[in-house]
Amino acid sequence: MSLKIDISFPGGNIFIEDINGFDVTLTKDMRNTEGDWFYWAFRGTFDEVGTYHFTFTNGWACGARGPAVSYDDGMTWEWLGADCVSGEKRSRFFYNYDGSRGNRVIFCMGMQYQQAHLDAFLAKHQGDDRLSVSTLAYTRKNRAVEILHIEDKTIGGEKKRIFLTSRHHCCEMMATYAMEGILDAALRDDDLGRELREKFIIDAVPFVDKDGVVDGDQGKNRLPHDHARDYGAEHNLYPEVAAIQKFLLETKPYIVNDLHCPWICLDINETIYFPGPSAKDAEARMLRMSAILAEEAPACAPHFPADNILYGVGWNTGANYTKGAPMGAWVNRQGFARFAGTLEIAYANAREITLTPDGVRELGRALARSYLRFAAEMG
Repeated sequence: MSLKIDISFPGGNIFIEDINGFDVTLTKDMRNTEGDWFYWAFRGTFDEVGTYHFTFTNGWACGARGPAVSYDDGMTWEWLGADCVSGEKRSRFFYNYDGSRGNRVIFCMGMQYQQAHLDAFLAKHQGDDRLSVSTLAYTRKNRAVEILHIEDKTIGGEKKRIFLTSRHHCCEMMATYAMEGILDAALRDDDLGRELREKFIIDAVPFVDKDGVVDGDQGKNRLPHDHARDYGAEHNLYPEVAAIQKFLLETKPYIVNDLHCPWICLDINETIYFPGPSAKDAEARMLRMSAILAEEAPACAPHFPADNILYGVGWNTGANYTKGAPMGAWVNRQGFARFAGTLEIAYANAREITLTPDGVRELGRALARSYLRFAAEMG
């Protein structure tokens, strides 16, 4: 056999239907998911040079820049390119293996951010007593959900709090690169970092659905409802959501920003946008945050307020929330935050711009600057 496929790594997800020489048929694992979603990741070990064709049997598979590929066990990623993709639902791609970059390649629909990435970030800042890590909660599979805390106790005075989350839907990897950019900005010894630490205490949960991140689940539309629809429930399905609610009610942050990714590609899904809240006062504050971010966002990850989806438009209606409330909506009902909402960060394209992990980290720095400006205006 010229190719072996496995999923024995964090985030692996695939079923092998058939390997016939250079032609491979695959099926996404949709476990615990209602309807179709698009997450998959597998590792190929190649024994023979040639062009390999991969076909998915169950729906959408590739985004605007084709699959992402990693040659170093998932730590760094690059886009394979749109030219390698075909099919009505972008369900086929080919890969030219020539042996020049090793014979082990991880393929994924997006650029993974796993525990190893978080560990590398924490190692970079090891010894910085302004950053601490503790366990927010344990998942239903007894995995620890980290909460990161940034506070400079050498700076006195009253400080507002920021609370950040990503991976309520575990497949939405690009969002966590943006979170890392925010956190890194707050820890740097430059003007931006010092101002952030002077004005804010920051708490962040990189992997809300930690089980799904590690296991390679879809996450979105998890049955009977997913993590992002568990807020305000009489009895939370997920201990990590219950812990977040408790933490928020105790700390009452000024800014609560939930970082997500949208559908895999096409139209609005190839942008960076805010979904609008239902309450008009919260909508006005979201629009101001959006206007500020549009000015601050880098050219490598631009934001345009025209791309926002206000409440009542497109998918952003009450029908989308029948199974429960997302974090931002629940926080807005509590009344303590000046800004509480979601930012959707595309997997591969921001309009015509190709997104990369470094580019999305720069978006995170822009978000940090935006929080400062927003707080200065809103008081």
